[in-house]
Amino acid sequence: MVSAEHLVDFGKELLKKLVETTGSHFGAFYLLNEDGKRFEHLTSIEINPEIQEPFCAEKNEGEFGRALATGKISRITHIPPDTAFTFKTFMGTVLPREIVTIPIMVREKVAAVISLAALNEYSKEGLEILNQTWMIMNTAFSNQMAGAQMQKLAGELRSKNEQLQSQTEELQTQAEELQQQSEELLEQNAELEAQRSQVEEANRLKRVFLSNMSHELRTPLNSIMALSRVLLMQAISKLSQEEGKYLEIIERNGRELLALINDILDLSKIESGKRDMTPKSLSLASVIETLVECLEPLAQEKGIEIKVDLPDHLPQIESSEERVHQILQNIMGNAVKFTEQGSITVSASHDAHYVSMKIADTGIGIAEKDLPHIFKEFRQVDGSSSRQYGGTGLGLAIASKAAQCP
Repeated sequence: MVSAEHLVDFGKELLKKLVETTGSHFGAFYLLNEDGKRFEHLTSIEINPEIQEPFCAEKNEGEFGRALATGKISRITHIPPDTAFTFKTFMGTVLPREIVTIPIMVREKVAAVISLAALNEYSKEGLEILNQTWMIMNTAFSNQMAGAQMQKLAGELRSKNEQLQSQTEELQTQAEELQQQSEELLEQNAELEAQRSQVEEANRLKRVFLSNMSHELRTPLNSIMALSRVLLMQAISKLSQEEGKYLEIIERNGRELLALINDILDLSKIESGKRDMTPKSLSLASVIETLVECLEPLAQEKGIEIKVDLPDHLPQIESSEERVHQILQNIMGNAVKFTEQGSITVSASHDAHYVSMKIADTGIGIAEKDLPHIFKEFRQVDGSSSRQYGGTGLGLAIASKAAQCP
């Protein structure tokens, strides 16, 4: 029992020695399975094949019943005919004379069963050997079970260690990949920061350039417009009709160019945040009336009507008069520019908190695909060189930025 290294070897050698020592003719060794519900065959000597079938650990029946119930060695002398312990001879099947069942105890529970059978009566010495060695068998079996459990745990531990090692290596690889990605992200962030600084510097230089150029262009342009107006007023009687038209063309183009320069300068100021807002109480009705007076001559030239539909008691608003004037002027100016016939309607409504303005026209309208772009700089529905309507595409962009700028 001490020399056996594995549980199977332990069972075979112990059963062989017990059969030899006690003079038994049959022997079988059963182990309780892991769920503790059945005893399963481990090894046997001269046993009918049917006895190798597992048997229930919870039913204390048959030749094993008494040993399972009491936890002590059981000796049966009256053998039932249906016992699996049979011996075939030339005279026929012979039943054993006695059956001895030895329960192997671990922590006061039956963990294994050894069953011996003999064709004759067991000797007093043989039974005494069983009784004297029973505790040793229990101890040796417990040691074998503990060793098997330790081997099983050691195997599971090795498997867990291998899995842990594999996971550790995988985590190390992931950590290295994350470190590399982190370094790449830091490099990308540095590049983006450098690009952002470059873009900000480029925008600043652009705003400075536009501001300087606008101021530089407006001074000579104002002189050209003033001189053309003087010539037109004082020398109209001395000039031919064609020459008078030339002066009108000069003045008209000068006004358009000045409006363009003003738009660029306004956009530059808004983007740079240099336009301060000074809120004050103002009348929207007065602003609209002023704008209609300015746009009426152009509307009459085109044969279109500007309609104003305002509530009788339109409340005053708190805002920057300059910005409100600019926003409405750009939108109403667009309506006049892109309407060839029909009318333009300016209306308003209000609640306890806000006043809403609506400007509707019967002009060419805007295609749905162009709606997302109408507030972008230099974007026009028709941007070709042969387009019908003039302008730079800054009007709505300025209106939008002026409304959003704090």
